[in-house]
Parts: sequence; C-alpha cells; structure tokens
Amino acid sequence: MRRKVTSILALLMSLLCMVGTASTLSAQGSGLVARWKADGDFGDSVNGFNGTPYGGVSFIKGKLGKAFQFDGSSGRIFVPDYPELALTKSMCITAWVYVHPTTNGRILFRGDDRASLDPYALTYQNQTLDFAVMDASGVYAIVKATIPTEEFVFVAGTLDDATGIMNLYANGRLVATTTTKVRPYGNLDTNSNPGIGIGDVQSGVGNEKLYGAVDDLKIYNIANP
Repeated sequence: MRRKVTSILALLMSLLCMVGTASTLSAQGSGLVARWKADGDFGDSVNGFNGTPYGGVSFIKGKLGKAFQFDGSSGRIFVPDYPELALTKSMCITAWVYVHPTTNGRILFRGDDRASLDPYALTYQNQTLDFAVMDASGVYAIVKATIPTEEFVFVAGTLDDATGIMNLYANGRLVATTTTKVRPYGNLDTNSNPGIGIGDVQSGVGNEKLYGAVDDLKIYNIANP
C-alpha cells in the first residue's frame, strides 16, 4: 500500500511540472528533457544523455526501483553538455532524494570549470534544500527550505518564465517561493569541461559531494503555472 501511495505521489508531482499553457504543451509535448531512472545503470531514458560514474557511486533500493547512492567523498556522475540541457526559460527538476544531515552536496548541477557561473542547480547544503538559477552576469536567484533527512523525499524546483515565479516543493507541498527576473544562461564554455553533475559539480572539483541517494531524476523544459 505504501509503495502504491508513493507511486501516485511521484505521478502527481510529475504532472505538476508538466502543466502549462496549451500552446506550450502543443509545441513541446510533455516537456521532459532527461530522466535518469537509476535502475542499475546511468542512462537517460529520454534523449540518451547518458552519464559516466566516478568514485564512490553505487546502487541501493530506492522509491521507484533502485537509486544512485553517493558516498560523500568521491562519488559523482558526469553527463556531457547538450543543447537541450541549456534551459534559459521555464524549467522543472524533480527527484526522490535521501540526504544525510551533514552533507553539503549537489543533487543536480549544470556548469563548467569557470567559478561562479552556474546556470542551474538543485543542492542540499547547510541543512537546506536549495534550487538556484544564475544569469550570464553572475546574478542568481534561489529558493531554499529545510526537508526531512535520512528518508526519501520527493522534491521539485520550478521556474516559470512568464511570471518569474520560482517554487520549491517537498512531498507535494510548496515549501519556498520567490519571484525573479533572473533566467539561467545557456551557453557554457566548450573548453572548460561543460556538463551536468549528479551528486557533485560536473568536474568533481571542490567540496560539494553528496552524501545520500537520488532516484528517478528528471529535467523538464516547462514549469507549473
């Protein structure tokens, strides 16, 4: 019964991130750009944006099958950059996450090796879940909230381009919101190791390694209204 409720919750949150105007849905379909199910491999089931594991990454039982487990020391997954990942307007990131209270790590991060130029990230640090976007000048917007630790929590960060509203959800509940003019910039430096990092920044450099687990990680190019 618990697994059935869990599956329903995941479906509802996924639908939340796929809600948009009729024209948006007509042009973009579901809006799903990438989905890393973590069911025993590092592949993206939507567009083939497959990841490569480094260091202490393994699989454990998740909420929807298996989950990526990161050791907080060396574990990360690197996904090369693709044009479809260069989201500059509306977006939504969802995942089941299990974090230890002492971790300061990236759940999902897009960027390159240049300092302080990171288009978007979903992070757990300083005992809060953070969803942030940054423009090309380095100005950023962020929403953050505390979430339960040492248990799986379904989280979603959304940005609506039309309204500027950024929302953060935990287990289907709105836990933080703001309105911003900031939009994530698109083009990364092709000579600076651009890409997506799961469990850490894309390069693995620095002290931003997640101690916890991530299951059914998704990126959409639309947001809830």
